[in-house]
Order: sequence, then C-alpha cells, then structure tokens
Amino acid sequence: MPRIVTDASRYVLLIIMALYTFDAYLSIRSGSSRRSRSLLYMRQNILMFFFIAVGYTVLFANSRSFFYLLEALILFLYFAVFIILFVKILPDSSRLLFNHMLMLMSIGFLIQSRLSSGYFIKQLIMASFGMALFFIIAFLFKSGERIDRFAFLFAITGLMMLLLVAVLGRIEYGAKLSLRIGPISFQPIEFVKILFSLFLAAGLCQADKNKSKMFSFAIFMISLLHILILMANRDLGGAGIIFVIMAGIYYVWSGNILIIIGSGAALASSLILLSTVFSHISTRITAWIDPLSHFETSGYQMCQSLFAISSGSWFGTGLLKGVPERIPVVSKDFVFSAISEEMGGLFAIILIFLCVSCFILIMNISVVTRSGFDRLLASGLGISYGFQLFLSIGGVIKFIPSTGVTLPFISYGGSSLMASFITFSIIQGMYSARPERRKK
Repeated sequence: MPRIVTDASRYVLLIIMALYTFDAYLSIRSGSSRRSRSLLYMRQNILMFFFIAVGYTVLFANSRSFFYLLEALILFLYFAVFIILFVKILPDSSRLLFNHMLMLMSIGFLIQSRLSSGYFIKQLIMASFGMALFFIIAFLFKSGERIDRFAFLFAITGLMMLLLVAVLGRIEYGAKLSLRIGPISFQPIEFVKILFSLFLAAGLCQADKNKSKMFSFAIFMISLLHILILMANRDLGGAGIIFVIMAGIYYVWSGNILIIIGSGAALASSLILLSTVFSHISTRITAWIDPLSHFETSGYQMCQSLFAISSGSWFGTGLLKGVPERIPVVSKDFVFSAISEEMGGLFAIILIFLCVSCFILIMNISVVTRSGFDRLLASGLGISYGFQLFLSIGGVIKFIPSTGVTLPFISYGGSSLMASFITFSIIQGMYSARPERRKK
C-alpha cells in the first residue's frame, strides 16, 4: 500500500504544482476582474493546502509516524492564520506574490520534513518569527516612513556586520560566512544584501538631490568597500551578489546600458583572476569542469547532486524513496537536487517557472512604486532574488561552479528564511503604499 501511495503521489504533486504555476502566469494578464482574481487566489491556496496534505500523507504512509500528520496540521494552521492576517492587515498588497511565497514555503517545509523532523521544527520556529517581522516591516513601508534619509546608517550597519565576520567569523568551505552568538549561528551576508540595497537606493536618490560629484563618489566607494571586505572574507558568492545588485541599481538609476556590459565583463574577469588567488575557488572550478575525475575529493558533492537529479528522471522516485542524504549539505545549498530526485525533473522545472514568476512580479512592482527610492530599492531586491536563484540552481545542476547560495524559502536555515521574509515584506509594503497605481 505505501508503494502505491508513493507512486501515485508523484503524479498528484506534479499536477498540483503545474496547476498552481499555470494560475500564477494566468493571473499576470491584465483585464481580469477583481472577483475573478479573488477566486484564482483562493484556488491557489486550496492547491497549496492539497499539496501539503498529499505530501505529508506520503511521509506518514511510508514511516507510520504520526508526527508527520501533526506537522501537516501545524502547517495548515500556520498558513491559515498567515492568509487571514495578510488579507486583514495588507489588503492592498500583492496577493499573488504572497501566495507564491506560501507555496515556496510549503515545498520547503515538505522537503525539510522528509530530510529530518528536526529541520522542520527549527524552520517552523524561524517562520513564526518571520511572520511577525513580515507584517511589522510591511506596515512600516506602507506608512511611507522616510527611511531614505538613513543611507549611511544602512551602510555602516552592513559594513560592521561584515567586519565582525572578518574578525570573529567561522571558516566554512574555505570562506568566512557565519557568526555564532551562544547557540545561535547566522550568516550576516543574508541581511547585508538587504541593507546594501537600502543604502544604495537611498544614497543615489540623495545624490540626485545634492547634485554633488563628491557625494556620488562616496556612495560608489562605500559600495566597493562592501565587495572588498567580502572578498577578504573569501565569500565570493556574497561578493558576486552585492556586485550584481550594485550594477543593477546603477543601471536603473542611470539608464546606461554600458553599466551592464562593463559589469558583466568585470565579473567574468574577476572570477578568472580570483581563481588563481583563492584555492577553494580553483577547487570548485576544477570540480565543476570534471567532477568525476575528482569523485573522492572535491567533485564528490557535485557528482552526488547529478546522480540524484538523473535518478529522479522526469517524475521522481517518490518521497522517502530516494537517497538525497548522500549529498553533502543537501538541506541548504543542494536542496534543489533532493527535490529533483524525489519529486522529479518536471516538478523541478515547474518550480523554476514559479520562482521566475516571483522575480517578474517584483520587477513589475518596481515600475509602479511611488518614488525613485522605492523603484531603486525594489529593483535591487528583485535583482538580488533573481541572481540568488541563478547561483543556487545553476550551481546544483552544474551550469556554473557551486557557490553555496541557498534557495529562498526552501533551503534550511534561519538566516536565509528571515532575509527572504524581510525582502518580500519590503516589496509588499511599497506595493500597498500606492494602491491606486496597483496593477496586480
């Protein structure tokens, strides 16, 4: 019986995901009435709850552990409360983007529960804090508080966090990434990305008002300082994200396409140069080029990731029927491989389309925001989200060298989850600030 349930669930979960993502793109079209959009959003929520019910039923059928049924019940209550509060507190925000956030979280909770019940509990605790933080920050941005006055405060805070990592940070996989305070460990770069976007958006808006070349030069140099400290910490994944945010915001601010061309050339040449300086970067590139030749050492993680993806084929092995545990750090950096193995390649492709839909919505919101600061900030956050998706999924499927970047709302980790909550709450707050200009 468990085998039948598992086999059937592979197709049921795929159909649910396909229907949800189809609705995601269907709802982007213009001209639909408020009632039809409301019905579509409700259908998306029903599909999400059905996804949770099917997924955790499979886990229960294969393990006979009632703890999985309890987890499903907790998620039903959590998401129901979240939806009710969102509708009441932020009625003018983007319900579509909110639904996508919940769907990605439901996928994350399911795969983390499959990997370890301990992961589920810790992720749920952080998600509960994240819910409260989501509404606080969204309401702050909705109220129109003039936070663009604090550009240098954002910069100083971000730089101090990076310097703390440089002095007190732990070395993980060749780079200084995290800080530990008692029993709590977190990665400051997750929050520095947001602070940097706030700083650069606010700083460039002030530069427009001041018309001072020295002020603009100071903004540019402080931006470079973020990147240099990250490079000194050997966190080249974080440095790459900050660099891309910087290039994107400067392009939106100036409209000069040469910024994108020059930034792309600089990023590629920097990667080649740094691979000769940092041993762990050259090791990752070597493992990326030919992982099988280094199977016992640097190529082991990539090989296991590719084995998992290929063994899952189009429809997956089914939950609890794969062996994603063979992949080092599978719950964080390589969670996409676990999803591909047990839920299938088609499911993984549709998941990419759903994530791209989030990126499109964020960039659309940047167009309809009320001010230059909001436009620059939304663009920076959207670019950060999109580039993080590219680094995370691209590294897992061997499209690019692995960078150790997490998948927002799906990967295990409090820092990643909280930063994702903050990012989406800022977007929602800015979106609801001018409901008369709202498109979706």
